[in-house]
Amino acid sequence: VQAKDVERLEDAGVELFNAPPPTATWVSMNLAKVLTQELAVRKPISLAMNREAVVSELLLGYGVLSYGGTPEGWPRYHEEFQPDPYDLEEAGRILDEAGWVAGSGGIREKDGQPLKVNVLSTQLERALSYGLMNQFIQQQLTELGFDTEIQTQEWGAYLDEFRAGTWWEVTFHAQNSQTRDTVGANLDPDAYWNVNQHAKAMVPELVESADTMRDIYARMESEVDTNKRLEIWKEAQTLCADQMLVAWLVHWDMLVGHQSRVKGLTIKPVMADTLHNVHKAWIEE
Repeated sequence: VQAKDVERLEDAGVELFNAPPPTATWVSMNLAKVLTQELAVRKPISLAMNREAVVSELLLGYGVLSYGGTPEGWPRYHEEFQPDPYDLEEAGRILDEAGWVAGSGGIREKDGQPLKVNVLSTQLERALSYGLMNQFIQQQLTELGFDTEIQTQEWGAYLDEFRAGTWWEVTFHAQNSQTRDTVGANLDPDAYWNVNQHAKAMVPELVESADTMRDIYARMESEVDTNKRLEIWKEAQTLCADQMLVAWLVHWDMLVGHQSRVKGLTIKPVMADTLHNVHKAWIEE
């Protein structure tokens, strides 16, 4: 169930279960592309995202802001990883200082090159619509002076291009985890579902940070103690924040509707948000 349907379903007598599943969302930025290899471009992209509006207007309150890829109070939560504020003025200042200044038609440019990014999209409908979120990203960046082109592909083609990284600079994305203490994104540069093309980056600081991230994952995967694994992951969160490797957004609530006469139903809020212990549920006549 999407948040926009809650009122209609409740009016029809449908009961709703909601809980935050271990799912994170963010803006992926392609670190192999010339524009988004530049930290002075990636940071303004994050500052241009109105996260509060995503929670209040798109999720209708059924979600929370992301702190370094995790909700407040969960195992990977650390107070110092505050969500970036929505601050177009600061974003513009960073771009101005980097030489990306407003040109004709309000589009920023540097040395005659327009500040243009390609936005990869798809029509997958989850708690948040991928299509709507990528339109939101496009709108926010346009307000900041970016030139944008959006391309919508079917889910399979989208995933192929997301992994290949040949066309896109930015895209909305989300990943599930098995448990609360692993919620986040796959930041391993060499992972099949790596989210930012880190392994293909060419600028020295990103090549170095990719090696650092590889070391973090190697240590995390060899560590069996959960608390020590969380401390190692904090290194990944710190690196991600310092270099703006992804722009964390929000965590949505899982909403599941059922008829009121169904009793004892519980939801296992992991992966596909599945029904749990269905054999213990009953129908009240």
